[in-house]
Amino acid sequence: MSKQDLHGSVNLEYYRVFCSVCECGGITAAAEALCISQPAVSPAVRQLETALGCRLFLRTSRGVKLTSEGELLLSYVRRGIDAIQDGETMLRRMKDLETGEIRIGASDMTLQFYLLPYLEQFHEQYPNIKVTVSNGPTPETLEALYQGHIDFGIVSTPFETKQAVKSLPVQEIRNVFIAGPKYAAQLKGRKLSYKELLNCWSAIPVRAALWMSFWQSAGFGWSRSLNWPPVR
Repeated sequence: MSKQDLHGSVNLEYYRVFCSVCECGGITAAAEALCISQPAVSPAVRQLETALGCRLFLRTSRGVKLTSEGELLLSYVRRGIDAIQDGETMLRRMKDLETGEIRIGASDMTLQFYLLPYLEQFHEQYPNIKVTVSNGPTPETLEALYQGHIDFGIVSTPFETKQAVKSLPVQEIRNVFIAGPKYAAQLKGRKLSYKELLNCWSAIPVRAALWMSFWQSAGFGWSRSLNWPPVR
């Protein structure tokens, strides 16, 4: 039997039975500890011995005794079962939000005006959960999401996502144009059309990808410059 065949043929439940027999010192005690019938324990041990090609126990008048092969196997099986139980415990704690980590991507605006109050509330309710926030513009946040570097992102519209990503509106944030003294008197209280905005010089951050998409969707061209009017 090859090593690959051996791994595929041995039922992991046999190892749990094997470990219980070792700890309890006998078939009957192991059956009681596992809450199964005694006739179910002996076949499990025999199946494991057959699959491994060696005897694991010596039957005595007082119960069972490990062979040298059994002692060797027990040291590994016990660590494996302990690791599985630890994994189950940690998974349960993670599902109950008792431990774990949440990775969030957010821009300066969404972090300051939306996310921060929720982070404070979450930390008070789940103090053992580690929260990591990556700061970056919307395109970088979306790319981090695609790469699996964050669990979710808080971004600003407009944006385009891949089909595998689900988006959910959470809050409306209004952007405001700020005018200097030269324009304050003539623009205050007025609603401007896109055409009127074309005649107003504006300063926009170079990495304002959202503004690029916004103006381009409105039919305007874009120049990556701090000072511009957009040109059709």
